[in-house]
Amino acid sequence: MANVLSAEKRQQVIALGWLGWSLRRIEEATGVRRERGAEERLLNLARNSSEPAIVRATALDVLRRYGPASLPVSVEGTRDPDPAVRTAAVASLERVPPDERVSLVAPLLGDPVRAVRIEAARVLSSVPSDRLDASQRRAAERAVGEFIAAQSAALDLPGPHLNLAVLYENQGRHALAEEHYRPPFGSTRTSPRRG
Repeated sequence: MANVLSAEKRQQVIALGWLGWSLRRIEEATGVRRERGAEERLLNLARNSSEPAIVRATALDVLRRYGPASLPVSVEGTRDPDPAVRTAAVASLERVPPDERVSLVAPLLGDPVRAVRIEAARVLSSVPSDRLDASQRRAAERAVGEFIAAQSAALDLPGPHLNLAVLYENQGRHALAEEHYRPPFGSTRTSPRRG
């Protein structure tokens, strides 16, 4: 693949990535191919403690779209001293099957940093509660409460509504999810009025 994409092709790749398409699916749909060795370089970046935390966290975030080779690096990231890296590592473990996810993510429900705890709660929200032991359930309930409080602080924006809707949907609380899926303030407009 050439290093330069047309603006149209670049926008297409970005849009498909935002829609959650895997890199393989994006490659098949667009004909754009990943540069060889990119995954290995991202793995090295994520592991390199001399890199700034934001660089390592971003590498972990991008690696979520790659295959299972990045899982050990994500697990390592949950023990990183920097909370940004731990938060990204927890998010990247969302793709792990529920039982394994519980064993990897539940310990972070007690992390000293709120951002890490609430990300762990979000990632575990789709795991049936009977897969958690009693102490994990209590920790998850506390962290979910923190997640809800954090989202509720910004309910004048659409993002927190979506975050809460997904959380409630994961928990099987469909009526609450539906409330947050609906546009706030009774509005049915999806874009601001112009001119």
